[in-house]
Amino acid sequence: IKIDLTVEDIVLQADEARLHQLFFNLISNAILYNRRQGQVDIDCRRDEEQAVITIADTGVGIPESALPQLFQRFFRVDFDRTRKLGGNGLGLSICKSIVESYGGSIAVTSQVDHGTTFTVRMPLRDG
Repeated sequence: IKIDLTVEDIVLQADEARLHQLFFNLISNAILYNRRQGQVDIDCRRDEEQAVITIADTGVGIPESALPQLFQRFFRVDFDRTRKLGGNGLGLSICKSIVESYGGSIAVTSQVDHGTTFTVRMPLRDG
């Protein structure tokens, strides 16, 4: 899997361990649910008073019908596959909780067989 990373100079005021957990979960999923020879693009940029971080993959995608439940605790898109890969349905719920605890938001767009993009918006540190 090829990973491209683009980062602007931004500063967030957040706990390092929680940010690590947030991005570890999102990037791990982008790799885990990707396809062989796939790609993950990570973009971190400033948009006025917010940091906007996108993690996009070329993986299997998520059915539209599953998107509304995606951030719910214990929800799994494909129970058999996530169990084989070690998923317990908590990762994205934890991500949402982390982002919202800092006044941010997380959104997802996806298309089956084309990939998924998670967009995290978080306030920039004052000053």
